[in-house]
Amino acid sequence: MDDNVALETIVTFLEGDLTAGALVAGGMADVGRKTRLAPAEYRRLVGRIGLNWHWVNQVRADDATLARRLADPGRRIHLLVRDGSVAGFFELMLLDREQVELDYIGLTAAMIGRGLGRPLLRAAIAEARLTGARRLLARTCTLDHPAALPLYLDCGFRVAGHQRDRVVPLSQSEKARLLA
Repeated sequence: MDDNVALETIVTFLEGDLTAGALVAGGMADVGRKTRLAPAEYRRLVGRIGLNWHWVNQVRADDATLARRLADPGRRIHLLVRDGSVAGFFELMLLDREQVELDYIGLTAAMIGRGLGRPLLRAAIAEARLTGARRLLARTCTLDHPAALPLYLDCGFRVAGHQRDRVVPLSQSEKARLLA
């Protein structure tokens, strides 16, 4: 890893009630569940979409760690495909019978600003409802797109807490490997 300085961030934890209709759900015809992803494919997906937002944890994870993550039967990855290419995705993790977590949600850089964020989040909420869980948990941070937190709140989430954190950005060599 190159000598990158850690970035300070504030993580906002969010939750929504899946049973009371507080969360606004909807579908997107071009979002489908991906049942199998190889670790390298998943790393590229998360890295490509999260590159500007410093999503580093899954990018830096080794293949064995990612394989265990992807094999978890509670994990559900949904891809947004436009014109034959992945334009975004969301990842849900069923924590228990009561709670599901929205681990990741994002769009490729080319798709940001095209009105796809809200429908993608609503599709994630709709899929979370199908699990039968009562609560949907999510998180965002000050390194994410500035529209992320207002979008969550507008779709019915409420702030459950905050935490300070630090993220070491990807080095140039890590970015080069990721985008190769």
